[in-house]
Amino acid sequence: MRVKLGVFLAILCWSSLFSLSLQDAKKLALKNNLELRSSDYEQKIAKKQYLQAWGEALLQVDLVGGYSYKKTTYPDPSAAFVDGMKQFSTAAAGMSGDDKILADEIAELQDANIPADKQTDFAYGVQATQILSVQTPAMISMAADAAKISKKQYELKKQEVLFTLIKYYYSLLLAQAQYDVQKQALSVAERNFRQVQSKYKNGVVSQYDFLRSKLEVTKQKPALEQAEKDRILARQTFKNYVRWKDKDELVLTDSFVTPLVSLSSLEEAISRSFEKRKEIEIAELATKIKKRDFRMEQLTFLPDLQAGFEYKKFSQTDDNSLGTDNMGDYWQVSLGASMPIFTSGARWNKVAAKQYDWRKAKETELNTRDLVKLDVQNSYYSLVQAKKSWMSQKENLALAKKAFSIAQGRYESGVSTQLEFLDATLQQNVANLGYLNSIYQYIIAFESYKMAIGELL
Repeated sequence: MRVKLGVFLAILCWSSLFSLSLQDAKKLALKNNLELRSSDYEQKIAKKQYLQAWGEALLQVDLVGGYSYKKTTYPDPSAAFVDGMKQFSTAAAGMSGDDKILADEIAELQDANIPADKQTDFAYGVQATQILSVQTPAMISMAADAAKISKKQYELKKQEVLFTLIKYYYSLLLAQAQYDVQKQALSVAERNFRQVQSKYKNGVVSQYDFLRSKLEVTKQKPALEQAEKDRILARQTFKNYVRWKDKDELVLTDSFVTPLVSLSSLEEAISRSFEKRKEIEIAELATKIKKRDFRMEQLTFLPDLQAGFEYKKFSQTDDNSLGTDNMGDYWQVSLGASMPIFTSGARWNKVAAKQYDWRKAKETELNTRDLVKLDVQNSYYSLVQAKKSWMSQKENLALAKKAFSIAQGRYESGVSTQLEFLDATLQQNVANLGYLNSIYQYIIAFESYKMAIGELL
């Protein structure tokens, strides 16, 4: 009993590793899609740039410092002059009275003009700067809107990834279902051929019936091969999109069924799309950015102010020591202003260009609304048509199945010919394939409609 339970659990775990529902496939696509990752990085970059704009607008404090060591070797004429001054200083030491006072002043003045052979400068302190500009709030607002746009673009890319994933997922389900239909059709044709072959050998049916049944098998084999090829390609396309490992077997768990659609009026759908579509939100934010950019350019005619504060401690010695035991102090407060007066018309033309850029963004926003409206109308009518087509194909399949059942009974009882039976088989096969394709088109039309009105997929 324990062995059977262990085998059952092992089979259950194995199947769960390689089975994939639509929701799990969505998570996998969002995790592994490279374009979506790139869009996510763009979103994060824009957010950091917004925080950077705030940081640059606030107080900036820097720690400053420096150390320098200078050694001077004089050329011959300068060296002789320096030696002469040293001798003069030595002679002044032996003087007295007014002569000594005058000689000391002369020596001190000359020492100040002659660089020392060795000199070390050392300083450290802090420096603070605050920009006071009327353009700063507009710059921060533009950075904030740019971050919002980047986030909306990421959400839009996410919708596109999910829509493509849904198409690939149901394309694989459709390819699998079509393969099963073709396989069943071939099985029916082969079974009929075996029956006719047996009857032909016994002289019950004609050679024409025998060849006709054999021809039907021959016709079904290429169709099955094509269905198998389509299934393989659909599977590989889906695997590539979700980055599924080729060594792992893949089993889709969701059913290939029609969606439950609750369709509102076209006017309501258009109204909802204007509220929810990311493209419209992005266009509106882009217009706001261009407007702020234009307003900010107008403000460049006003003066920009900059306040600063600097404090340093420093020392100087005539050797290579730092001299930290004798430090001086230095501090400074500054307030600067700048304002353009004459730019040969460059400033006015730049403002005009920004204004045209703003107007262009407004026109783009209006055009985006028109495109969204057209997209909603197209997806709405496509969904209505897809539903009608599905209902029609559903009815056709029911009729084809009924006709096949009648033809099969008549053929087996010997009332009808083989041709009638094969024709009913073909019609059922065609109706089955048409019905499966109508379900796929209905599902994709519904997902396209949801995307058009801005609903999350």
